[in-house]
Amino acid sequence: GSWRKGPVWHEPEIPFQTAKPGYYLVEKKDVNQSAIRMVQIGTTRKNPDYYAIEVFNEAFGGGFSSRLFSDIRSAKGLAYAVGGGIGSAFDHPGVLRMSVGTKSQTTVESIQAIYQEIDDLTKRPITEDEIKRARDSILNSFIFNFDTPEKVLRERMAYEFYGYPPDFLERYRAGIEKVSTADVARVAAKYLHKDQLAVLVVGNTSGFDKPLASLGQVTPVDITIPPPPREKSAEGQTSK
Repeated sequence: GSWRKGPVWHEPEIPFQTAKPGYYLVEKKDVNQSAIRMVQIGTTRKNPDYYAIEVFNEAFGGGFSSRLFSDIRSAKGLAYAVGGGIGSAFDHPGVLRMSVGTKSQTTVESIQAIYQEIDDLTKRPITEDEIKRARDSILNSFIFNFDTPEKVLRERMAYEFYGYPPDFLERYRAGIEKVSTADVARVAAKYLHKDQLAVLVVGNTSGFDKPLASLGQVTPVDITIPPPPREKSAEGQTSK
């Protein structure tokens, strides 16, 4: 047509701030459980490590056969819900997140159990059997994620919008199949560091097994909802 082609679009360079490591507490007196989130900045799907990260996530904290679930929930009985991994997004870093739901009396023990699992990645790396299960789980679910034309179209629209190659879906499957034990060990060591995590705990401190401060300095977080501002009447008087 007669429309002129616009200027070439350049992806902006936007700096993303990492979370400040430490312990953050939301005191909630009316509960007997703790919700724990351990977070840090993640990565994007354009990262060459993306496929290895996906397999690591599934093996470490992605399902019923993952290490976090098997060790912390099934073996130790510390959590009714546990999982996590290194998050990724299309056009900005995702969130690295470990999540634990536990009773108040095992709050600090559960945090320490996550730390132990991170340490064990060096002493006891993810095995080939674990990686095979993770790969199979990802590829088997892959079929159901794209089993209709609508799902495939929605995914391809996202690739086009965010500037990914049109065959990214095919590359994803091939990339997952090629991930090795060395790849998984490398990304675990590169991206997951317990001393860089910001740890948020929502719970009732009176029931904790140990003070949260036994792990480090704690920053209180106030989630009180302030009352609405008073409205002024037509005469300029503040209504009650």
